[in-house]
Parts: sequence; structure tokens; C-alpha cells
Amino acid sequence: MSLFAGKQFQYLRDGSTIEGRATIGGKAFNLAELTAEKFNVPSWFVVTTEAFNVSANWQPDSISNIESLRKIKQSLFYLEANQKVKKELEQALACFAKHILFAVRSSAADEDSSGASFAGQLNSFLCVRSEDVAQKIADVWRSAFSEHLLTYRKLNMLSKTIVPPAVVVQAMVAADKAGVAFSIDPLTGSSGSVISSVFGLGEPLVSGESNSDLYRVGDAGHVISEAGHKSVIFRQGRGCIEIEELVEPDTRLSLNEDEARSVASLAQKAAECFECPQDIEWAIAGDELFILQTRPITTVASQTALEPKKAEDPKTEFWQQISSSAKAAVDPKTIDWQEIELSPKRVDAPRLVDPKTIVEPETIAGWQILVSPETTVSSSDSKITVDPKTIAAPEIIADPKATVSPTTDSKGQLYIWDNSNIGESYHGVTTPLTFSFARKAYAHVYIEFCRLMGVSEATIKAKQNIFPNMLGFIQGRIYYNLLNWYRLIAVFPGYRANKKFMEQMMGVRESLPEDIAPKAVTSDNEKFNDQYNFLRSMIKIGSRFISLPEDIVRFNMRFKRALRETDGDLSLLTVDELASAYRKLEAKLLLNWDAPLINDFFAMIFFGSLRNLAERWCKDVDGTLQNNLIVGEGGIISAEPPKLMAQAASIASQNSGLVAVLMNGDVAAIKIAMAKYPEFEQVVNQYLAKFGGRCIGELKLESLSLNDDPLSFFRTIGQLASNKINGQAALGHGDNLSTVRKDAEKRAQKFLETDFIKTCIFIWVLNNTRVLVKQRENLRFERTRLFARVREIVLAIATKLSSQGVIDEARNVFYLELEELLGYIEGTATSTNLNGLIAVRKKEIDSYRLLPQPADRIETYGPIYLNQDLCAEVKSEKESNSNNEQTTLKGTGCCRGKVKAKVRVILDPKNATPLNGDILVARRTDPGWIIVFPQASGILVEYGSLLSHSAIVARELGIPAIVGIPGLIGKLKDGDWVELDGSTGIINKLEHADAV
Repeated sequence: MSLFAGKQFQYLRDGSTIEGRATIGGKAFNLAELTAEKFNVPSWFVVTTEAFNVSANWQPDSISNIESLRKIKQSLFYLEANQKVKKELEQALACFAKHILFAVRSSAADEDSSGASFAGQLNSFLCVRSEDVAQKIADVWRSAFSEHLLTYRKLNMLSKTIVPPAVVVQAMVAADKAGVAFSIDPLTGSSGSVISSVFGLGEPLVSGESNSDLYRVGDAGHVISEAGHKSVIFRQGRGCIEIEELVEPDTRLSLNEDEARSVASLAQKAAECFECPQDIEWAIAGDELFILQTRPITTVASQTALEPKKAEDPKTEFWQQISSSAKAAVDPKTIDWQEIELSPKRVDAPRLVDPKTIVEPETIAGWQILVSPETTVSSSDSKITVDPKTIAAPEIIADPKATVSPTTDSKGQLYIWDNSNIGESYHGVTTPLTFSFARKAYAHVYIEFCRLMGVSEATIKAKQNIFPNMLGFIQGRIYYNLLNWYRLIAVFPGYRANKKFMEQMMGVRESLPEDIAPKAVTSDNEKFNDQYNFLRSMIKIGSRFISLPEDIVRFNMRFKRALRETDGDLSLLTVDELASAYRKLEAKLLLNWDAPLINDFFAMIFFGSLRNLAERWCKDVDGTLQNNLIVGEGGIISAEPPKLMAQAASIASQNSGLVAVLMNGDVAAIKIAMAKYPEFEQVVNQYLAKFGGRCIGELKLESLSLNDDPLSFFRTIGQLASNKINGQAALGHGDNLSTVRKDAEKRAQKFLETDFIKTCIFIWVLNNTRVLVKQRENLRFERTRLFARVREIVLAIATKLSSQGVIDEARNVFYLELEELLGYIEGTATSTNLNGLIAVRKKEIDSYRLLPQPADRIETYGPIYLNQDLCAEVKSEKESNSNNEQTTLKGTGCCRGKVKAKVRVILDPKNATPLNGDILVARRTDPGWIIVFPQASGILVEYGSLLSHSAIVARELGIPAIVGIPGLIGKLKDGDWVELDGSTGIINKLEHADAV
């Protein structure tokens, strides 16, 4: 029955007839379809786009830049519905029962379409009273002119002509439980519904403010449920949302199995109605199930459950069937805690033990025992008994067989510093502000990681000195405090396995000597309890693995929401507002970095497991098979920049004059020239809108982003265009990635096809490794975006302080520590002479740039800044005996393919001349080096691992690459000819005659 039966409205529609998207927008169009098909949709109507046009006296216009957008926003500041529209609204609202509250939501023409969801881009309001509906409609209209929405349109290549949205007004459902449901798995496209559910309204789920319950409902109706730790409940109040923050997380399941099946059935029916997979919002009030809105799933690959892929041959079909059906199940056994008998170990001589000295081997269930200062080492062989449930330990009398931690000796405590991997993110000399921010971020993030791993709060507290000291600052360079990293993973059950995987992820060349590293358990009792604790911990974190896709979606929503709060012109904010904006980012993101941490952990586990299985079952001695199995996954955001650059270069190559300006002109001249080529300008602007925050050393806050200085970006495009004109090779010179991947799968299948169980396990590990590695790289891009926003806020503060004479130059702010800067604003500074602090720091940091670079791995005793030889590198016996004149080098192959060419050693890509097909040789790379990669025929990097950014991007681009090559920079020089094999990781130096 029509809501507006017998009434005629010019600006409103009730969905009784289906009109075009241009009039009622995507959301309303979908609701009209649902209404026509008799779905249980709460009563609703839509305010058409014409209502805005008459209220604002508006004509659609193309908006190409932020400045024109701001002018329009200012003109709409006092916008409200005109009298005719208001009158129709009053009549429409009168059709509803009194005291009904409403949801007021945007319905843009291209919203909720198959190409773009516009999720979270326009404003929506819940629990709106009828008298406030007109004002909320005006607020939705204004949200169509936000800067982030213009960016969204550019990134999705949508029209720059902004058509203000229609607005849906829908009766609120006083939900007992609500959520979202996908008719297929939104990540894999596999059949079966995926449901997220919470108690009360669904808003905390959509906004990411609470965890939710996760359900997977198979085609046959089988339900798998996982309870979330729900911390908040939103309920419908009188004209507002009532928020109940729970003292303890609610772990009850919000849906029973019958309700989950009903929601899944509703999602499937919506998919059948629209003939494509759907993402629906739903609510249950009493016994009644409502569908609130629906949209196509825009994130799933084109190959979905509705369109099953046909296997190429029976073997491929068998491989795919196993890939989709392999499961892992664990049935843990529970044991009771037993008292553990400890026998003290060996010590060289009797001595008094300092109360701060940890006797490392005496470790029980992840916590360590402190020896009292009154305790004298005795010669007795007495044993002690400790209850592992008791945190407070008795005084321990060590005997001559006890080992005091080897991290101390007469020279002071031993520290080992390593920048093998962290140098990829923080190469060269950096500034105090960057170090202080990074140090704080690491501390916050890894405390959170311990909690996610199930480490007790008592253990975290006992280890509280580790977290702020995971990094060191040595002559202006950032290093890992390696012993603290090992101490951190030593608190996790299964330390022996974790240790190996961590070393792979960090790219650490040398494991710690056994007499220095924190000890793994040794006795049978200790091993049994460690294995039990490991199993218990993995079951706990395994539940997070199941919910990881949902966690990542929620994290991304929370991330976008946090960044949106600081969108716009930061110069309009006061200094204290800017400081507050930073604190909010810190609280919402740094303290809630859960999804990337869990994904990183599982990427580490699965990547290491894949390597072990490939070695044991497929005879993959050199890691070639493992590497080739994970290439060509696609969907990695770091692979997008070179593709956009190649697109821009292809357009530019059609005009030699434009290429000349790109290669020789300054930024101003290039921008003038670009304006004459709209297609080229569009691609360039698309690149800078999405990746303009990236730069060389992008995690160093003092670095200039491409938005600040795009010259190197323009030079790269010019070089690529010139290469195209001259007929030189295009991007990606390695073997076809799909061929490499298929060959690797056939090789693995050959080893495994006779063992069904091994095949199931191997493919389950492989599939998860592929997804997790891709997600790891994409989530690291979000980290880059966070650092870019912090950089913008810091510079905005510095600009204001500079204008007030507090500091001489805005960019001098990077010589302050973060808390010194914020403390000046918040009233906690111990010195207000910021210029004085800057002068001292600047002089010291500048002096470090003139000193020889410290070694990559350093041992120090006692205070690091006191009488230490920082250039004396710790070398393994293998490295010590190496010959610098050797003609064969070995590293880790990352992307298959052989290349024979001259090498070009580049230490700073900002000052590099075009490669012209030479092999790139670098000490380290970071994501900002992406502007150099497309010019190279091959890539050689001294540091890194298979999960380094350079390795991942090289694989996706098909550029033969090798990383982790010891002493590379000292063994190759510009002009040397080499032949590299990206499969085996072998580089052969050639005589020039051999190369030609």
C-alpha cells in the first residue's frame, strides 16, 4: 500500500513507483525495488534532487579543485529547505504515527551502485524527531560538497559534476539486534552468507566503535558462529541515541542459529532480486526481521559464487576443490596447573645479584624472577618449588651452577642494535620528532599486541620497561634494540617457533648467539606447559583469525572516520585545536591498531609455515617455489602507482613537447604545460590525490611528500615516456606472473598429489599466506597515510608557532621531540625556549650527517653514548671470511627472471639520473622508491626479506629482483655488468666482453 495514497507531491516520492537514479538516488532506487518485491522494509519516502535545486537555486556544475569547492560550501552555509519543500515534508511526516523517529540518509545518484558504494562519504542521521527532519536533510545536502567526497570521486574516476543527493527519510526500527550481512564472502567471493551482528542498533558496528558477533551460514544452512567482545550498545532513545558503555565486554551471541539463517536467507533473496551479490543492513525488533537498505558488494572480485569459474582441466579443478575445502580443526586438551620444580643453573663464581638483574633462565610461564640484593650465591644444590599461578615469587638462592643473565659483565649491560630492516622505513639520519613519534607508536602498538596474544596484564606490567625501549637513536639513526625484541617474543608461548618467524619478518641477518638469546624451555615439564600454553594462546588468537576480515573492514572504517575528522584546511584551526586533533588520532588509531597487528602476526606465521612446508614436502631448498607461489596475487595497493605512472607516460609520449618539459622543466612550467593536456592532467591528479602523501622516507615526518615537491615524480613520467618514444622496454621485464604462479602450483602439485591430507594442509596455508601478505602491504599503506596526516598537523602547528615568533622557521619543528611540542601547547613543557632546544639539536643532528655511517649491527656495553665504537660491526664468521673481490653474490630471490645489464648504485633516489634500463642497486628501499622502479630492468637491494616492500612490489610488477645481499654496496659500483637470476638469488659479475 502506498504511503502517500491519495496525495500528490512535487518533491517527494514514497517508492510505490520506481523512478530513475538521477531523481531519487541509488539508495532510494534500491529501496523501491525491495518495496516492489514485498520485502519487509520500514516505511520510507525520498526527497528528490529537485528539492535541493529549488532550495539552493542550484545548477549542477563541474568542480575540479578544492578552492572552487570551498566557495560553494561557503555559499551553502545557511542552506535550508524552501517553504514548498517544508510544506510537503510536514504533510508526509503526518502519514506516520506520532512519536516515530526517523533515519535520514543520503541517496546520491551513483551511491550504492555496482561501481561505488559511497560508504561513509555522505552524512546520515539516526533517531531524528519529525521537527528536526528538515534541518537534517539540509545537513545531508551540504555533505555532498565535502573535500573528501571530491577526492573519493576522483579516485573512483566518477564525474566531477556534483549532483546533490536525494535524501531518504525512513521510520526507525527500535532494534533488539541489528547488523550487516553479505550474500557471499566479500573477500573471497565464495558462497554462503557472512553476517555481523550486535545488540541494539547497528551503528557501533558500522562506525567501528564496537566488535560484533560473526556468523557464516553455508548454503545448506550450517551455522558457524564466533562471539565478539561487544563493548557498547546503542539503543533508540527519545530523539537521540542512548549509548551504554559496558564495564565488561558482552560475549553472548546476539543471534541464535534460526535468526542467523533468517538473516542469511534475507541476504540471498536480495541478491536474487538484484541479480548480483548484496551487502544488506538489517534489524530485528521482537520477532520481526527488517531490511533497512541494500547495495551491491563492490569489493569482491568479478568471479563470484553466482558466476562459478570453470576449471581449465581436471588437475586444475582438483586443485581448486581442495583449495576451497581444506579446513583446519584443533581439539585442545585441558590440563591442570602443577607445581613446577626448578633446579638452579650454573654460574661462574659466587656474587651478589643486583635487584634489577633478571635471572633470564629462571622463567616460568612467561614471567621472570628477580633475585634479592641480600641473596648471596651459595654452593648448595637446594631446589625450590614455585607455583606458576603465583606471580609474586619467593627469594631464590642461586648456587654455583646457576646462570646469571649473560647480558651483564664487568663492562656493563650488553646491548645489540640492528637496523637491517627498520632502515627500510627510516634510512639515514632522521630527526628527534620522527624518532620520538616512532618510539611512542612502537610502544603503544606492541603493548596492544601482547594483549591480543593473550599475555597477562601482570606479565605486561613486569615487562613494562621493554616497550618504550624497543628502538634506539644512534647518531641520528633509528635502530632496533634487538635484545628487547627477543625478550618480547620470549613471553609468548611457543617462543622457539616465534623466534624464527620473527627473524624472517624483521630481515635480521644473524640470530642471537644461544648464550645471549632469552632461553627457550628445556625440561620435559617446561616443554609440555609451553606447548599447552601455546595451544591455548593460539585457540584464543585463532578466534581473531576467523574474524580478521571483519576486523579489517572495521579498522578501515575507523581509520577513515578518524582521518575525516582532520580533513580540510588545517590552517583554520587554532594551535590547541590542532594539538587536540593529534591526540584524537593517537587515541583512535595508535591505541587501536588491532587488525594490522593480527594480520601481521598471521602473515608471519603462515609465511614461515609455507616456507617450512615447501622445504619439507616440495624440496624447495632455495625458497624459489615459495616465492613463485605467492606472486601475482593482485589487489596490492603498492602496485598501483607504477601502473598509473605508465598510463600517464603513455599519454605523454604522444607529444614530444610535453615530454621535454617533464624531463627538463621546473614544477611551475610542468603544471602550465599539463593544463593543455586534460587527459594527462587527470591521471596525474588521480595519482597525487591517492599517493601524493608518499615520498622517499615517507615514515620520516620531516620528509617532503610528492604533494610538497612532485618534481621527481614528473621526471620519472618523462623518462618513461621518452623510453616509450624510443622503443625501449616497458614496465615489468620478468616472466609473466600468471605463468610463474601456475608453474609453481604444478610443481607443488607434483610433489603432493599422492597425499590428499598434505595437499589440503599445503593449499590451506598457501591461500592464507597469499591473502595475508596482500593485506599486510595494504594495511602498511594506511600506516603511511596516518604518518602523512601527523606530518600535516605538526607542520600546521609549526606554521602558527613560527608566525607568533615561538620558533624561527616552521620546518625547525622537527628538531623538537613530539611531547616537547605538545607540552608547549598543553602546559607541560619543562622548557619554553623552543628556539634554544632547536639550536642545540640542529647542531648535533647536522654533525651526524658528516660522520661515517654507524655499522648496521652494533654491540655496546653500558651507556651507548659513552666511549663506544659505533662503526665496529658485529660480523658472523661467514661474513668475516668473505672476499670483497668475489664474482658471485647471493641473496634472496624475489621475482623470477634473468637480466644481464649494467648496474646503477643509487643511495638517494631524489638526486638520481634516469636509469634507462640499468639494474637498480640500493642499500635499502621504502615505498617512496616506487618512482624509480619502473625505470629499472632489475632490482638488487642489500637489505630486506621476502616480505619487504621492495620484494612485494617487484613481484607484483614482474621486475626480476633480489634482496638481502650481504655487502652489496661495497661489492658493486656504477657501470659494473652483472647477470642476476631472480629465482635463485644469484648475481654473477661479468667482464664487459661477457656481457655484450
